[in-house]
Amino acid sequence: MSLSEVLVLLIMQQKWRSVILVDADPEVSISLLNALNEARVLIASVSANAIDRYHWPEKYSLQPPFDGYVMSVHIQNADEVFGKLIRSLKRKFLFGPHRHWIIGVRGCLNLERVLHFFEEGDKIVIVSSETAVSSTFKSDSILKDFKLWSLQSFGNGSTFFRQKNLSDFLTDTGQPGEKLFDTFFTNFGGRVLRISSLGSPPIQERPLPGEWKWHGYIFRIVNILSDIFNFTYVVKEANDRLYGMLEEDGTWPGMIGELVNKTVDMGVGDLSWTMDRSIAVDLTETIFSETVTFIYRAPGFYSRTWILFQDIDFKVWISLTFSMILGCTVYCLTLYVRDTCGNEVAAKMSEEELFVKSAVRSTGTIYRALLGQSIVYHPKATSCRTLLGTWFIGALILSSLYGGSLTSTLSLHRSPRPADTLKDLVKRYPNAILALRNNSQIHSYIKKSEMWRHIWLNNIKKNVIPGKFHIQDTMVEVHRPRPEGAPIYVWIAERSMLVKQMHRYTDDPSVCDLYVAKENIINADWVLALTKNSPFLNQFNEKIKRMQRFGLLQKWHIDHWNSNQSACRPSDGRNENGGRTPISITDTQACFFVLSMGWMAGFVVLFAERSMASDRRRVRHRM
Repeated sequence: MSLSEVLVLLIMQQKWRSVILVDADPEVSISLLNALNEARVLIASVSANAIDRYHWPEKYSLQPPFDGYVMSVHIQNADEVFGKLIRSLKRKFLFGPHRHWIIGVRGCLNLERVLHFFEEGDKIVIVSSETAVSSTFKSDSILKDFKLWSLQSFGNGSTFFRQKNLSDFLTDTGQPGEKLFDTFFTNFGGRVLRISSLGSPPIQERPLPGEWKWHGYIFRIVNILSDIFNFTYVVKEANDRLYGMLEEDGTWPGMIGELVNKTVDMGVGDLSWTMDRSIAVDLTETIFSETVTFIYRAPGFYSRTWILFQDIDFKVWISLTFSMILGCTVYCLTLYVRDTCGNEVAAKMSEEELFVKSAVRSTGTIYRALLGQSIVYHPKATSCRTLLGTWFIGALILSSLYGGSLTSTLSLHRSPRPADTLKDLVKRYPNAILALRNNSQIHSYIKKSEMWRHIWLNNIKKNVIPGKFHIQDTMVEVHRPRPEGAPIYVWIAERSMLVKQMHRYTDDPSVCDLYVAKENIINADWVLALTKNSPFLNQFNEKIKRMQRFGLLQKWHIDHWNSNQSACRPSDGRNENGGRTPISITDTQACFFVLSMGWMAGFVVLFAERSMASDRRRVRHRM
């Protein structure tokens, strides 16, 4: 049996339907290609000399489109050829826990010398005709022509090659047997992981004296993983207190840079998923779905100096004033005419005295009725009573409207409507200082986005917050009152953190001093970061999915983010005018219509009374 036939049988046994073939041994590769084509297996063949030039599709996906990888190598008493190939492939990140390799070797391969080329978690199987084995390798009786070696790990960081019985995989016994590739380890053997961390409470909190476990929302998840997989950790602050953003020269600073250089094993904090980061390192499943918005000091309340006149439209005040003057005039004329007709007491008074008396009575009655007070003089004439009754009805309607509206207004704070989008904010405050954290996800997004380019150049570029600044330093600037016309300070960050700070930095127990906008500028899914091709990724993802499925992440979110909040209510813009529009002339036109009809009726009755009085005088004169 040839090496190519062994490789084909192993591929078919794994049920791979698409593979990438790295050709470093043309003699074996040609036979392998023909056999796989006959078996209808999709193949992409890459020459060993073209590894660096080939655009590998796996670079941009954690789940590669191919089932596995096959490589044939011809070694002539030298391991340097094999090592050179492995190093070229590692530069392309083609080894790891989620990429399975079957490597066929012709020639003598020293396993002890090539072991250091591979890392913990790599899925490697080597089929070789001649193998030099050190005494440190475990070995059993095997097939005579070829030997099968599988890369194994205990989970404590050590790796070794273990020999497997090749014949078990070349014959189908119908019974479940040993797997070709090593399964993911679930016990880390008490190893100590190095963690680079960033964040403020409640994201992370330092341990109490005598403890090694950190606290906070993110470390609550890490501690659960620590208990499940049997590992401990040590925590250091990320370099320069930066998350990490791809620089123009291709380097990574901060936490991501440490993971790329493998000086730490894990990055923990309010670290958001981005495409660039997912290419440079391994990112877990989402542990916290978040959005990015902005916070700034809420607009001040309107002045309450003229609050008595604000709830009624100016036209209503003009109409009411005109109605009062007209009502006084009409009632005064009605009284005057009535007194000059048959009133014996009034007959002894001059016309000027009668008019002044009527004017004083009418003015006092109209004003007292409007204020809801009783009147002193009760007229007996039907015309006067008609006018006065109509005025009472109108006054009752207007006073009820005004009293209810004024009571509602006095119980509410009124302020300008806050800006809920970044573009509206800049339009309202052109010189606003928009600040965001250096190397954060929103920093990378706005800096590279054409949609936000104008705002980036004018309001943000010079206000990027250095990593050495803490959240407290930024919130002091946001909360600090500024003189009228001075630039406002705006912080762009994750919503949950901003809401937490809004309740913390407030002096008014009823209405918050700060305002968190409703706009979702971009989604920010928090993740844990691991080194590229980390052996922990699949294990961590499985447990994180379970925490999500069982509702633990949602519960912890409530425990850490919604607790210890003040009772202040955000100035959300609904109280700009108390939720109502001022009473307009349209709302009160029925009332003024009633007054007009009453005045007309009063004149008609007055005319009738005057005619009847004239008739009575003529009858007396004839008698």
